[in-house]
Amino acid sequence: MRRVDRLSGGAVAELVGRVAAGEVEDCLRMLTVTVIDVVDLGGESVVHEVLTQWREQGRVSPATRSQLAAVMTRHEVDAAFAHRSSDIDAQRLSFVKARALQCLSIAIDSTVGPTERLGEAAYEAAAAMGGTAGVVAVLVEFAG
Repeated sequence: MRRVDRLSGGAVAELVGRVAAGEVEDCLRMLTVTVIDVVDLGGESVVHEVLTQWREQGRVSPATRSQLAAVMTRHEVDAAFAHRSSDIDAQRLSFVKARALQCLSIAIDSTVGPTERLGEAAYEAAAAMGGTAGVVAVLVEFAG
């Protein structure tokens, strides 16, 4: 079972499956921009660089992907430390930022097939946005 199959009783996975192969990249871009906006990560310079390279070149350099991974790891570590100090608000904030960055990381990973990337990115986006409503809103725009 894929992780996306667990969302909304499989409804999100069904929408992912209805996105035509030629539309997946545009759907991934819209999904990542949506989650980045909701989580307020637009100010992260590495996020801006990733989106610029992806839009202009259709790929992201290994160096920039490494920078993205480092920022994501920082947020995951921050979430762990906040958990240990019982700071639930800081833990939640760091968690959602890490999930949004993971969504972006999955979306730009050209080693994975497009539909699989969309499903995994949708799962991470739902975790980052605290539910499936935003994910479904994006997928519906692209689902045939």
